[in-house]
Amino acid sequence: IPGWIRGGINHIWPFEAFAGMDVVAMRKEYGQAFSMRGGMDKFCVSKGRDAIDRELDRVCPVVQDGGYIPHLDHMLPHAPFEDYCYYMEQKQKLLGKSVAGRRNGFVKRER
Repeated sequence: IPGWIRGGINHIWPFEAFAGMDVVAMRKEYGQAFSMRGGMDKFCVSKGRDAIDRELDRVCPVVQDGGYIPHLDHMLPHAPFEDYCYYMEQKQKLLGKSVAGRRNGFVKRER
């Protein structure tokens, strides 16, 4: 990664959590040297709302730091549609948008 940064690469995507990539650790190590997209465990949605909340809580500091777009790191395995909707609603809140799409600004993540 240091070679990428020296070469001018400033964005990493995909960022697959299942492959061991960790957006929180990368941000701690490299700071704002590059932006990231992805990095959320795709299995959290199929494990239910508590798992979704834990995964969003995990990436919340990186979202608030900026330069990171959280989303599932690959195609979504089987998951209840209601839980997928919950994931999307909670992620929109984390990103500072209401479900209707109005800008609310960053606030402490609430469930």
